[in-house]
Amino acid sequence: MRFQRWIFHNLVIALLAAPLSAWLIEDFHVSLFPEKDGSMLVEERITVDFGREKKHGIYRDIPTSFKIQGIKHSRRFRVIDVKKDDLEVPYIVRKRKNRLWVRIGDSKRYVSGVNVYEITYRVERGID
Repeated sequence: MRFQRWIFHNLVIALLAAPLSAWLIEDFHVSLFPEKDGSMLVEERITVDFGREKKHGIYRDIPTSFKIQGIKHSRRFRVIDVKKDDLEVPYIVRKRKNRLWVRIGDSKRYVSGVNVYEITYRVERGID
């Protein structure tokens, strides 16, 4: 339960800290599936409206460590699948300090209008 609150808290912070732009996140839906081994399967569905702007895709920062009541917790994440509008899409995953950085989209193609991105990843020790 603490992990679910932590995900929600970080999503709210990320959305509030995002710079103002002509594009917007219309919907951000997260489904959590606890596994018997203590891991958690996470499915994110992000609906982005780029309007008339032309972009290559989106970036997703996923915190891999956090503090709860002064105690540091770390988790390992493994990206399983990434799609855009139900189709496979190029993506790059990098580890950056206490975050997993995912760049989603094709550097040779532009997107505009409404696009739905789906990210599926596993969190080891996702349940305390």
